[in-house]
Amino acid sequence: RSAMLKVLKVLFDIVVLLSVLGTLGLSIASLITVLNIQDTINSQFSTRNPSASTTTVVPPSTTAKADPTSGDVKTESTVVTPPSTAKADPTKGDVPSSPISSIATTSVPASSAPQQNTIPDPLPIAANDPRYPAYKGMSDLLSTWMNTSANPCDDFYTFTCGAGKKGQEMSFDVSDDAIAESMIEQLRRPASAFDIEPLPVRQMKWFYDSCMTGAYEADFLDRSKRIFNDLHDQNSGVGFPAL
Repeated sequence: RSAMLKVLKVLFDIVVLLSVLGTLGLSIASLITVLNIQDTINSQFSTRNPSASTTTVVPPSTTAKADPTSGDVKTESTVVTPPSTAKADPTKGDVPSSPISSIATTSVPASSAPQQNTIPDPLPIAANDPRYPAYKGMSDLLSTWMNTSANPCDDFYTFTCGAGKKGQEMSFDVSDDAIAESMIEQLRRPASAFDIEPLPVRQMKWFYDSCMTGAYEADFLDRSKRIFNDLHDQNSGVGFPAL
């Protein structure tokens, strides 16, 4: 048993030694990495002789301004001259130099540039257009209320409703009433007039007829009940079958 304990102790010591060596190795590797990074940074920001520096010249054609009417979009790109790794020599009058950058301007073709206004201007409605009477009627209704002499930015209510007179019906109320009357007039047509109409229109006709039939039947039952009660009151000695 004592031999087993000695073996276990030796194994434990070996594990501890390996752990210490592993930790030490990682520390050395980290130190080397840090030193390499520091050398890289120093080399990137090292000084050089100004006489050896180069300047990137942007061609005049690439600095043209974008044309907003054609939809061109102005973009900018930066060209950076890589720094020199040479060390400055104070005895020769060398001074530290910084990277030289230049701005190049290019224009994206109009075909690929996004447009600010993607909604096309509406076309005027011709007098022979079927929609013309409805649009003209709404325009006339609105014009009876609008006071175009007022500035809408100062008083929008006066601009839109300033021409209305006391007791005058609102333009939208007039429009709503006219639309409702037109719909009722169409729905009162015979059912056969809707045979060629789309299904939603025919369904509207069915619903309208059902509502009107239900209301008529309810009124018919009320009138029948009143007539029966009047007859019963006048002939109190007569039973229901005879009545």
